[in-house]
Amino acid sequence: MRRALAIAGMFIIAACSSGGGSSSGSPPATSDLNSLSKVTLPPGDSHCPTGGISVTVNGGAVEYVCNGAAGPIGAAGPAGTTGPTGSQGPVGSAGPQGPIGPTGPAGPTGAQGLTGPVGPTGSIGPQGPGGLQGSVGPTGPTGPTGPIGGHRVLDNDGALVGEVIGMASVSSRVVILRDGMLWEVNLGAGQVVIQPLSLMFEGPTCTGSPYVGLPADMAGPQNTSVPHDGATVAGEPVYRISGPFVTVTESSSLFNGTCAAMAPYTDRFARAVEVFTTAPGPFTAPFMIH
Repeated sequence: MRRALAIAGMFIIAACSSGGGSSSGSPPATSDLNSLSKVTLPPGDSHCPTGGISVTVNGGAVEYVCNGAAGPIGAAGPAGTTGPTGSQGPVGSAGPQGPIGPTGPAGPTGAQGLTGPVGPTGSIGPQGPGGLQGSVGPTGPTGPTGPIGGHRVLDNDGALVGEVIGMASVSSRVVILRDGMLWEVNLGAGQVVIQPLSLMFEGPTCTGSPYVGLPADMAGPQNTSVPHDGATVAGEPVYRISGPFVTVTESSSLFNGTCAAMAPYTDRFARAVEVFTTAPGPFTAPFMIH
């Protein structure tokens, strides 16, 4: 056993002497090896900068066996095959909310989209409640008087009597419009003519409220009458019906300016009359249509 160690040590010392190590003398003969001790030297040792061992032979001479310097890095080997995908790891806990970032710039306007199809017509909703009656608006201003159109009746001095509306039921008479009212005029006589009537009164002296008899007594345009025969006199009162049928006991009548007392007579178709205008004029005869 000792002989084998001596031989190994001799080979080590021989290697150190001829290689990168150092030795304090020549290698001893194999027959001179009685003891051999070894100490591992770390990198950075003063005798072996890259590390190695020190060998003491027979407790005397020390020999050093140093490691060789690191060789160059070899070329990279081929990549290994991809390993299998690992299992899904557990979901980590939510981190704290980060601060709101700044507003980015507005993007460009997109292109106009296509028009969508018309949707179906919805059902008719229920009728809403009726609104309240509105108040009557104010009366508008009176417009200007329009020009006289059509035919006109003038008196002998050229004064306007009225506008011709149509023919009357009596020959040589026409119906005219004057001051918004209808009148009959006798063209040849140059007169404004109104249906005559008798005014009836309840008392014997032709005083109080006047009445007329049957409605036929108030024939003529607008149911106007005067209490005498013949043409009207300019400015005299013109009467018209002002009330419904009533029963009146008549005791006097007025006609042609004369009040006549009579036996009381109960008239079940009497109607009240009132003065509502005066006869137009005066005019000069004859009248002419222009």
